[in-house]
Amino acid sequence: QEYELSQYLDYYYPLKNQTPSTSVHYILGFEKLITDQSQLSIDFYYKDIQRVYTFDYNVNPLEAVRFSEKIKPGQGESYGMEIMWEGNFRSFSGWLSYGLSRSTRSYPHIMEGKSFVHDYDRTHTFKAVVHHQILPTLSYSGTLRVMSGTPKTLETGGQSYYYYDPVSGGYATYPTAITAKKNNIRLPLFIQLDLGLKKRIRKGFAVELADYLGASESYLTATFGNLLFLFHRNVWFYIPIEDGKYYGFANNYFPNFSVGYTIKF
Repeated sequence: QEYELSQYLDYYYPLKNQTPSTSVHYILGFEKLITDQSQLSIDFYYKDIQRVYTFDYNVNPLEAVRFSEKIKPGQGESYGMEIMWEGNFRSFSGWLSYGLSRSTRSYPHIMEGKSFVHDYDRTHTFKAVVHHQILPTLSYSGTLRVMSGTPKTLETGGQSYYYYDPVSGGYATYPTAITAKKNNIRLPLFIQLDLGLKKRIRKGFAVELADYLGASESYLTATFGNLLFLFHRNVWFYIPIEDGKYYGFANNYFPNFSVGYTIKF
């Protein structure tokens, strides 16, 4: 992901003739009942990533033709904490959580092996879920997520390598992006609000289908997503336009609506 235009994609490739990735994960957690209907928990974690792989997209095409020749090993670490409150009151239930984390990687071919913030690092994460059981057969829910944007690399320059073939008299050009630091910016805050509805179905085709399949209950579920689309854009990636300016593409220009059918055995 060394080029800004391709940073919204992930590439996966089998590790043929390579030592598998290795990591050790340590977790320490505490839980305490505050009342009969609520509890508080806190978790700490540290992940020692002893071996991890990435691609070197800037390697000379004459030296590495296949993707398997561009795989480079590295290492990293992830650590953080999460505190969460869960509870219910009458017909309401839900939970709140806050997470603080850090994730880094280092590879010999990137920044001369210096550590950098990983692509999926989110320093702050806040999540809230509220559920209202208004009737035995009808419930509403709401979900709010607020997270730090992920790191990205904005190229500060570029250069081209020229290769001359004296036999054919031809030459080839290979452009390469230049940036002093990988993941030198962070995308804007990610915010998303979703509302949901769950209705138990009492009669009709859905009940008949559930009975035929041997299920005990059937539900109609509906989700109204991305309700803050008019007020906030969740930027996905940037592309350069002119004079050092960039345009950010978002993934929440419009709200979304989905309907589903759920059966319970």
